[in-house]
Amino acid sequence: MGIQSNIIQWYNQNRRSLPWRETRDPYKIWISEVILQQTRIAQGLDYYLRFISLFPTVNHLANAGADEVLKAWQGLGYYSRARNLHSAAGVIANRLNGVFPSSYEQLISLKGIGDYTASAVLSIAFSQRYPVVDGNIIRLISRITGITGDPGTAESLRSIKQTMYGLMEGYEPGLFNQAMMEFGALRCLPKNPGCDACEVKNHCFAFRKGMVNHIPAKKSKKEKRTRYFSYIVICFMKEKRSHVWISKRGNRDIWADLYEFPCIESAGFYTPVHLKNEIDRRFPCLDGRFTLTGPVKEYTHILTHQEIRAGFYNLLLTPEGSEMAGLTESLRSGGAFPVPVTRSGIEKFPVHRLVEKFLNENFNGVDFF
Repeated sequence: MGIQSNIIQWYNQNRRSLPWRETRDPYKIWISEVILQQTRIAQGLDYYLRFISLFPTVNHLANAGADEVLKAWQGLGYYSRARNLHSAAGVIANRLNGVFPSSYEQLISLKGIGDYTASAVLSIAFSQRYPVVDGNIIRLISRITGITGDPGTAESLRSIKQTMYGLMEGYEPGLFNQAMMEFGALRCLPKNPGCDACEVKNHCFAFRKGMVNHIPAKKSKKEKRTRYFSYIVICFMKEKRSHVWISKRGNRDIWADLYEFPCIESAGFYTPVHLKNEIDRRFPCLDGRFTLTGPVKEYTHILTHQEIRAGFYNLLLTPEGSEMAGLTESLRSGGAFPVPVTRSGIEKFPVHRLVEKFLNENFNGVDFF
């Protein structure tokens, strides 16, 4: 048997039972592939089930509000995936009458859909001969064929795709692609893959040459950029309940369109005195009628190319400050969302992981303070 038959036989005996493998619905397959692009299956499964329950069809997703979609995505990271899903769903619902496209050209014209996602949907949902190339496939084919250089170059990726296309001939495309990806994920592991028991070791260049731990070649890591955020939890009393102001991030930075407390970014952490001066400068409407404490919490959050160091400070308005006329308009000009929210009210808004962690660790009750 060739490697295809060996891997498919292994897959039929060892594959994980996952809901998107029990359907040919292109919409559900699309959702699963996008979720799993930057997410482990163990984490992505719950998100997939929740997302499908909230938006069972492409029309449901298209008709949802942007905040609703981002809230369903909250905690998964790489939020552009959710925004692109929402945008593409709108095109399918409104321009294609809700019919999911079955051609490569139509699929890759949609926002957020590239060669990998289009190939996965077309092969699994429509049995079209489009090989997929993800990280698991790159590792598996590189080891089998002996790609010793950088597998991420355009030339290497073309070679891997051509190899997959040739291996696919005569096999059901969706089954073949899923078997190859699963074999790469569970058998041909990045480290210590257990080659002695591997079903295709006799076909593997890396195994024969003793180069398994050197193929694929390791990529050099980019140096992370460190950023410092000071979050100001502006709290005031309204009708005997405490409220805070939240603000919406712009769409040209991390966590685009998610909500957070008013944030001041700086070259390094502020001292309390300097932070108070900066608050006075940015929010002159407060007129110094507040007390600032903190940081009450500090976090370090690691992103792909950035390290975020964040401090959360409590800013409690004095009774006079809470009743100041024009507070809403003044805070709006300072970048804050012009609606006061309670602890329970903030649950309706999509927030990023740092704010979610801060809320869960500090404010489990109804009120903030």
